[in-house]
Amino acid sequence: MATTVKEGNFIYRINPDKPTELQRATMGSNSWSFVCGCNGAQIFDIITKGSDIIMSTSMGTYVRSHSGTVTKK
Repeated sequence: MATTVKEGNFIYRINPDKPTELQRATMGSNSWSFVCGCNGAQIFDIITKGSDIIMSTSMGTYVRSHSGTVTKK
């Protein structure tokens, strides 16, 4: 199970304090910022597919596209 993935110049992670949120930081930074949530679903696993972030959650699979849009698959 991946809790951190790299995509482009960013590292994405499941928020360790609130696993319903995805966060990101610029490579080499320790400053994390909120990226998205999945309608309150707990995020279990994240992977990259091209420039998309695929999130396995308690409510199914969600995809965060490069444009920032989150959709349920």
